[in-house]
Amino acid sequence: MANIKVSELTELTSPTASSADKFLLITDSSSGIPVSKKISLSTLDTFLDVTNSHANGAFNKANGAYLHANAAFVAVNTFASGSDTANAAFIKANSAYQSQNATGNVANAGFIQANGAILHAQTAFNQANAAFIQSNTYVWPAANAAFIKANLGLTHAQSAFITANASFLAVNTIIDFAASAFNKANGAYDQANNANAYTAANLATTLWATSPPATIDIAIERLANAVIILRGYSPIP
Repeated sequence: MANIKVSELTELTSPTASSADKFLLITDSSSGIPVSKKISLSTLDTFLDVTNSHANGAFNKANGAYLHANAAFVAVNTFASGSDTANAAFIKANSAYQSQNATGNVANAGFIQANGAILHAQTAFNQANAAFIQSNTYVWPAANAAFIKANLGLTHAQSAFITANASFLAVNTIIDFAASAFNKANGAYDQANNANAYTAANLATTLWATSPPATIDIAIERLANAVIILRGYSPIP
């Protein structure tokens, strides 16, 4: 078919939907590239019927909404005779709203303060937790090591004390023996020192018997006499 202008086409003055062989020329750009297509009048009629049905449905819904709105208007208009009461109720409601709004402002200020306190508390917790981590990582092991060393030192000190105490008891026993020996020696010295009062007549007594001395005192007297004789009857210094 030769290219002709649309204005040169024959006009269809009485189209009918039943004319299945009658088409409209359209341009379809849905793919992004304009493409010339045809649409039959019957298809267009069906589309228009659906569109009309949707339009009628929308009208019905709009009309229903209008009826409800009109009924509400009538009710409100009827209630207008008691508008003073409604106005008073509005004033009270508005006052309550203002009070509630003021309360909301106070509550909001309280929330801001509380939130600030929470932030400070969180900061303090973070710092305390960081200090705890540092202490747990570095200070506690060192303190535990020091405790172990101190405990070991205590064990050694206890062992040294036990040994020293045993030594003290042994030395104390030796001191007791030494004190007893000193007392015996001192007694012998006193006896010997007093022997200078003996005379030659004393030497002739039975002190020089050949039998062993029966007591320590007799033995000391014999020793004192021997010293006197050896010193030529001079006193023991």
